[in-house]
Amino acid sequence: MALDNMNGGGLGGLHSKQVGRITIFFDGISKTEIFRIDLDTKMVSFQGLTVEEATPGIDHLQFDLEHPNLDPQEGRMHWNADDGSLDFGLPGGNVNLQIGQEMLVRVKNTSGGEIVNGTVLRIAGAVNDRPEIEPATNAAFPGADAIFFATETIANGGFGYATAFGLVRDVDSDHVTVGATAWLGIDGAFTETRPTPPAFSVVVGHCVKKHATEGVMFAHFAHSPRLSGLSDVYVVGTPTNGQYLAWSTANARWEVTGP
Repeated sequence: MALDNMNGGGLGGLHSKQVGRITIFFDGISKTEIFRIDLDTKMVSFQGLTVEEATPGIDHLQFDLEHPNLDPQEGRMHWNADDGSLDFGLPGGNVNLQIGQEMLVRVKNTSGGEIVNGTVLRIAGAVNDRPEIEPATNAAFPGADAIFFATETIANGGFGYATAFGLVRDVDSDHVTVGATAWLGIDGAFTETRPTPPAFSVVVGHCVKKHATEGVMFAHFAHSPRLSGLSDVYVVGTPTNGQYLAWSTANARWEVTGP
């Protein structure tokens, strides 16, 4: 795809609502058409090019590798030189998806309060085919089944985006050392200190940048299973003092036994 100013000099000479030419390449065949660019609205309109005329199959799209990064805008795609990926603006205008480098899910906040960017989340239900989320906590299960970081602040009852894998930016990570493992804490918080049993141990990611407001966390989740949760361990009820696990050949599993 090539753009030219009809007055010469390339796009640098274009003024608001000036006309130029665009050449689009389809399967090795080029087609030149008139376009009109409005620099006030940043909209481009075309004359004469119809879907019926276009040969199916685009050879390639080339993005401007030197263009400065843009703030999120819904439906807009551009090259992100810092991350080496394409950014795609998601609904709400607060989040850019770095294509191929992170996994995001659109969720609904039904926790009863605002969820701040960087909060560790769990799924609490579903509505309109979307996960309902609330802050996770290491104190109990369910509750410790953390799976997301909020990647934007989400109002109570509102929709937003949560990250299951990838970088989460502009969070408070001032309490975590760069490169350190982050563990699930209480009420959606994360900590550098591994929880002491019986609290659940859940890795939520690593600190990439330490900062009170511009911190960056790399989100990835790993749950440390409890002994009673292992697939070959059978526990009924709550174990009591002095009980232990013994192998049952008949049932091919470890079972609680003892006084």
